[in-house]
Amino acid sequence: MIASLFSRPCTYALRAMSYLAAQPGGKWTGKREIAQCESIPSAFLSKVLLSLCQGHVLRSHKGLRGGYELALPAERISLLTIVRSIDGEPFRACLMEDRPCSDTHSCELHASWSVVREQLLGYLQSVTAADLVRLRQLQNRDQGGEVPAGFKRKSPCMERGE
Repeated sequence: MIASLFSRPCTYALRAMSYLAAQPGGKWTGKREIAQCESIPSAFLSKVLLSLCQGHVLRSHKGLRGGYELALPAERISLLTIVRSIDGEPFRACLMEDRPCSDTHSCELHASWSVVREQLLGYLQSVTAADLVRLRQLQNRDQGGEVPAGFKRKSPCMERGE
């Protein structure tokens, strides 16, 4: 099993938000389409989308032409906002012990981990859903340029031009 920085629901949320950010403005996208195009189990996706709606980054609309759309412009939705909607505050766990780690109750690695943690939080705050779309488009067009390792996966629907 490969360890991940984020929970599986969180990685599904990042993929779903990237897919939704690529949709034209005003388009309501159904859960079934997102699940199929991002290879996310539909039942799992329902819970993820609900959390994103509760986190105020998605809007949902019921009915025949319903679905989901971004609640804010993609440029204003940071990865940190998405992560917090699903997993809460990231990187709070102690690296050495099975308990919360803080300045008052710290482990041996706390001081050095705090520096790395702040860098990771800064990165997640600086990258947006719009950036994910641009990175995916670059990758899918095979235009030169370096794509970060975390963005190597291609969406089957985007490959088909959907």
